[in-house]
Amino acid sequence: MKTRIKNGRVVTAVLNKDIPMRKENGDWFMKRLFMILIVLLSSFLVFGQTKKTKNSQKKKVSTTQAKTKEEPKDTKPMLSEEEYAVFTAVLGKDKENFVVQYRTDATDYTHYGEYSFIKRKMPDIKNETFDDFNSKNMDFSFIEKKFKTKKRYFVLTKEYYETIKTVGAKFWDAFFEKYPKSDGFYVFSKVGFNKDGSQALLLVTFSCGSSCSEGTYYLLKKENNEWIVVTSQLTFKSLS
Repeated sequence: MKTRIKNGRVVTAVLNKDIPMRKENGDWFMKRLFMILIVLLSSFLVFGQTKKTKNSQKKKVSTTQAKTKEEPKDTKPMLSEEEYAVFTAVLGKDKENFVVQYRTDATDYTHYGEYSFIKRKMPDIKNETFDDFNSKNMDFSFIEKKFKTKKRYFVLTKEYYETIKTVGAKFWDAFFEKYPKSDGFYVFSKVGFNKDGSQALLLVTFSCGSSCSEGTYYLLKKENNEWIVVTSQLTFKSLS
C-alpha cells in the first residue's frame, strides 16, 4: 500500500502485490468452508447409517418377537414312532376308515387310585410302566397321520372338531355325514413304557354316539420287534 498527496488530497493506492495476498486469503476461506462442509456431510452420512442400522436391528427384533407371538401356544411334544406302532397294534393293521381325535387325552385317568384297578386286572404290569403312563398323560400331544398301516384312516382335525361341537345334538349327524364309513372315533392316551421298552400301557376311548362310548386299557409286550396285545381291560361302557 502507498500513500501520496495529489491536488491537496491524500491518496492511498493499493499495490499490485497486495492483490495476490487477498486472493490467497479468499482461497484459504473457501478451502476452510469446503472442509467444514465435508466434515458435516460425513457426520450426516455416518449418523444416517447408524440410524439405519439401529432401525434394522429394531425391525429384526420386532420380527423375531412377532414370530414368537405367532407360534401356537399349545405346541406340544411330538409322539414317538413307538407310540404310533402301539396304536396300530391295538387297532389292527387291517382296520380301515377309522377316525382318530387330533390329540391324546387321558387326564381323567392319571391318578394312583386308577393304578390299583389296573394292577388288580393286569397283574403283569410293571410299576415303571404305569409311572411313565401317569406322568406322560398329565399333558397331551397332537396326533399326526403316522399310523403303521396302509389302510385308509382319518385324523379328526381340531378345526372340524371345534366346529361340529357347536351344533350340539346334531354333532353325530354332522360327524357321520363327513365320515359315513366310520363307526365313530377313537381317542388315544400317550403310551407308558417300562425302562427297557418291552412293555407298554395304552388307554383307548371310543365314541359312537351321544350315549355310546367305552374305554379300554391295553397292556402290550414287544416280541421280535413287534407289539403284541397281552391283555385288555374295559374300564367303562355306555351304550344307547
